[in-house]
Amino acid sequence: MAQFNKQEFIDSTLKKIADQKAFVKELSQSPIEEITKKASEKEWSALECVDHMNKAMSLYTEQMKELNLESGEEEIVKIGLKGNFFAEGMRPKGEKISYKMPTTKIFVPEKNDATIILENFLKTLDWSENFLLKNRQNKWHKVKVTSALGPLVKFNLAEAFNFLLAHNERHILQARKAMNRM
Repeated sequence: MAQFNKQEFIDSTLKKIADQKAFVKELSQSPIEEITKKASEKEWSALECVDHMNKAMSLYTEQMKELNLESGEEEIVKIGLKGNFFAEGMRPKGEKISYKMPTTKIFVPEKNDATIILENFLKTLDWSENFLLKNRQNKWHKVKVTSALGPLVKFNLAEAFNFLLAHNERHILQARKAMNRM
């Protein structure tokens, strides 16, 4: 089990969110043809990667919106072996995605409006930033969020954010490759 200073963890998470927002803002300035092109029929376009990330993030953020966190100081957050295993399995290693994973049907991208997809991604990241800032002084240790794998795998808040950002890193790399921006 890894322990992190909570404020440092939040600051690091906010930095990753800012980087991910910058990438999507960059996408929004790109021609639609560039963000919707696919290398092959089996691969996703950059826009499809963002749509997939939207679907995954909403699973977690919808649960987080329902939380009532207990107020009080908490100096450390913990990421357990299970939480770390799932996040590191998602996180790219350099410019490579280590493990190919099939996507369940509920997370498959749909044909949606590019502007809506990109705006939704930014709104969700904005909400995540606000959630972190608003809950700096609240206790996280007792809170559990059900993972995309179902009720058998639950993450604490730190693990959930760690997993989501690793998942986004994976698909941002995939989106960059789709646009030949490596």
